[in-house]
Amino acid sequence: MTQSLKTQSWATPASQELITRIASQVDNKSAPDVQSWIEELAQENHRLHDIEGINLNPATNILNPRAEKMLASGMSSR
Repeated sequence: MTQSLKTQSWATPASQELITRIASQVDNKSAPDVQSWIEELAQENHRLHDIEGINLNPATNILNPRAEKMLASGMSSR
């Protein structure tokens, strides 16, 4: 494991456990394999937040299409 990922003085125990677990998952992988894994995670993030979820956070730039459809139905004025 990369020395810089072994122990983080700023990390809580739970955060450090996550850092250690993820670092061990990528430690022996090639750069293309790590890149592929990151791209898969990005696709999963998109699916969860933009397709399956309903974003009700007004601070984001794009309204989830499902939430937009619900607001257009008149729910926002009730």
